[in-house]
Amino acid sequence: HGEGGSLVMQQDARLRGAVLHAGKSITHIPKFTNVWIQVIRGTIDVNGSTAGPGDAVKGNQVELLTISASEDSEFLLFELA
Repeated sequence: HGEGGSLVMQQDARLRGAVLHAGKSITHIPKFTNVWIQVIRGTIDVNGSTAGPGDAVKGNQVELLTISASEDSEFLLFELA
């Protein structure tokens, strides 16, 4: 079993799903510094880059993520070694 009862991937990676409500923001220090954020619905700003439904934001050597939502949003965060 994976961390916290999650599924096991045979990769050095983490996958998280999140819902962020309009006007809210979060900060996150990724375990791995290569990240991919896939927006499912809504519009988010990730470290200054805006993304909407179907869009993705890629980052290399990311030490801190700041994500804010201009509307109710849902996204996936992939952290890759």
